[in-house]
Amino acid sequence: MNNIFSIIGFNSIIKIFTIVSLIVMGYVDIKKKSISIWMLSLFLCISIVLESVNILCFNKTIMIENYILILVFTCILSLVAYLTRCLGLADCIIVFSIMIMHDFFVGLVLLFVSSLIAAVFVIIGLCLKKISKKGSIPFIPFLCVSSIIIFTLEWSMLL
Repeated sequence: MNNIFSIIGFNSIIKIFTIVSLIVMGYVDIKKKSISIWMLSLFLCISIVLESVNILCFNKTIMIENYILILVFTCILSLVAYLTRCLGLADCIIVFSIMIMHDFFVGLVLLFVSSLIAAVFVIIGLCLKKISKKGSIPFIPFLCVSSIIIFTLEWSMLL
């Protein structure tokens, strides 16, 4: 019984780390229009360490198929982002890190919900003529908002 609470507590720590990191990176993305490679590297390394701790200390099952799926999806997402310029490479690395820490499907849902929120934001901005069609907007704040929504819904389902 104590081990179950430890696992739930550690997963909560991972979720809080994700949200806080996305808030910080989102703020930097809004202010500077880019994310430092050091910040991305740190986020990725901490993500891998947290996943390793989850596997080693809490006996999380290793599903190689999940990691292969994450890697293939991230490569395809990065290629599409490079060709279409719809996402930045930093966004792809962040989605990759989230998928490593949480799960492929959690990362996919976060990406989908973020895209929906961004689309609504862009449509409203275009209608109000606050955003130009050729302009770019930071995507990390939308990842942050969607992670808060999804993790809050997930926590409320646990209670």
